[in-house]
Amino acid sequence: MYAADGTLVDEFYLERRIWSPLAEMPPHVWRAFIAAEDRRFFEHKGFDLGGIFRAAVANLQRGEVTQGGSTITQQLVKNLLVGSERSYKRKVKELVLSYRLDQELTKEEVLELYVNYVFLGSGNYGVEAAARDYFGLSTRDLSVGQAAMLAGLVPAPSRYSPRSHPDMAAWRRQVVLRAMAEEHFVTEEAAVRAAEAPVLE
Repeated sequence: MYAADGTLVDEFYLERRIWSPLAEMPPHVWRAFIAAEDRRFFEHKGFDLGGIFRAAVANLQRGEVTQGGSTITQQLVKNLLVGSERSYKRKVKELVLSYRLDQELTKEEVLELYVNYVFLGSGNYGVEAAARDYFGLSTRDLSVGQAAMLAGLVPAPSRYSPRSHPDMAAWRRQVVLRAMAEEHFVTEEAAVRAAEAPVLE
């Protein structure tokens, strides 16, 4: 809603989305999502059998579902095409479509779709909407710590919300920063500095 002079008065939405091209994002933004969700993104063919197996073993050892094993491509397919129904039929369809999507699009195109459609809490879909909502910044201005916090929201946006649960958000951000450092996306020193900043800096 805009005033007569053209200034923005308020926004109303069910799903807040603002498209941001991958080429305009600092690499640490999309790398945070890869480190958090799919470290072998550039190596697999849409799904990662090793990741699925590791998640299954971890879940059996713990006696509960603690890891998903889904790739970024699978998450995109689930969010856009097949839904989240818990069934073997849906999972098989997801695997087939993930493979086909990986054949049809470049990795960069898949990643661009993912970071623009992923749900990041508070009605925000995509990293640009979330960056503006949580930090009042565009994606291109996010720090390493801010990018890690947004990537950390993916598994459970409500549980890791920096507004409702700042301690959990800080813990999850640190997990992502550690993963980024392990993948050499950032230095150990940069990860430590980012982890020490306020969650909503």
